[in-house]
Amino acid sequence: MYMSDDKNLQSLLKQTIQEKEITHVLETGTFQGKGSTRMVAEAFLGYRDPEKFVTIEANYLSWIKAVENLKPYPFVTPVWGLSLNRAEAIKFVEDDEMLKNADKYPDVYCDGGENPHQFYIKEIKGELGNSRFKILNKVYERKVKKEMKAHHKGDDLLVKYLKEMKGKRLLVLLDSAGGVGYLEFKKTIETLKDQSYLLILDDIHHVKHYRSYHDVKNSPDFTIVGENYTGGWVFAEKK
Repeated sequence: MYMSDDKNLQSLLKQTIQEKEITHVLETGTFQGKGSTRMVAEAFLGYRDPEKFVTIEANYLSWIKAVENLKPYPFVTPVWGLSLNRAEAIKFVEDDEMLKNADKYPDVYCDGGENPHQFYIKEIKGELGNSRFKILNKVYERKVKKEMKAHHKGDDLLVKYLKEMKGKRLLVLLDSAGGVGYLEFKKTIETLKDQSYLLILDDIHHVKHYRSYHDVKNSPDFTIVGENYTGGWVFAEKK
């Protein structure tokens, strides 16, 4: 079951958004906008629109679809760009001991078969998903480059928007690329520091947020609002 299909989370989210009077939302990993983005948007229906709701997607084609799919929620702003600094993200994946030694963590799911380390390096460099037909790749690359001038918002967007929303009644949902989930989590902690906020992590049994989840569970600064380990999510409040 996908996190966005979990009725318990849907109920908790709606209740907590109203109790905490959440006014700002920041999400990474929009994909096509039909999963967690829509779930959070619908949690505001019947209450009041958030003052700002930004969701970040790195893939151009997914972003295009998300823009269309999220039209019923005009308060949601789908942003095309990178949540992290690309060079920093590549170095993080290259140096990550968990990815380099994935066989030592049999209970933690990784993508990429026998070599998740190389898989995630290629993913963050944008080398996955290309067509085998070079002419199609070139056509696609030309289109993306043209669109980037008008629509791409750059990189390091997670920190950018966290700083803009600092001091607000904030919900953060982290669900971006698997290899850099923990880096996103650490950036969130570092940027918001002592601020109170709500946090949702998806894929907590995956390398994406396995460590983030355990950091939250073991930190006196967080209170668990709800969790479903089998379903792969945790919902927490930073005090």
